[in-house]
Amino acid sequence: MTPDELAARLRAIEPAGLALGCFFEAPEGCDLTLDADGDKAPDRVVAVVDPKRCGDEGPDGRSCRSGLVIFLSSGSVEVFGAAIPRPITWVDFEFIDNTRSVSSQACVLKEDFASLVSVEALARADGAGDTVGISRSVKRRPVPMDGALGDGLLLDFGDVTYVLYLGPEGWRMMDLGY
Repeated sequence: MTPDELAARLRAIEPAGLALGCFFEAPEGCDLTLDADGDKAPDRVVAVVDPKRCGDEGPDGRSCRSGLVIFLSSGSVEVFGAAIPRPITWVDFEFIDNTRSVSSQACVLKEDFASLVSVEALARADGAGDTVGISRSVKRRPVPMDGALGDGLLLDFGDVTYVLYLGPEGWRMMDLGY
């Protein structure tokens, strides 16, 4: 998909007004390819901003209601961030006394992603009975992605990190902690 084709697809989705905009650092750039739904076909992730809402938050005017759009090969389009409410399953993951603890709950994600520092694709892999994401970056360990259908996205907000991935019941955002 060319930048013009991406822009045309963005104009066709709701809410209208989102535009391509790279607002974070990414090892692979602000246009990532991965297999988010596990169908072996490439899906596209792009950074977007709402240019009509620049300066709404923060004294630096940096926030333009920033987010990510995932164009699935099936034709579905998923919008995250940009202060657009969407249902998601929130997952908390932690180790307590060498025991893994995972809890989840349905919620509505309505945050702006303006403070997103970097995004990285995590390749899905099965190991030890769990689904994990393997970072292409050598310095990172495998990341748990319980029930992932395909690849995930590692979202680094500087002070906290999340993994966004598609599970059998829908999109999940796993809190990896501070």
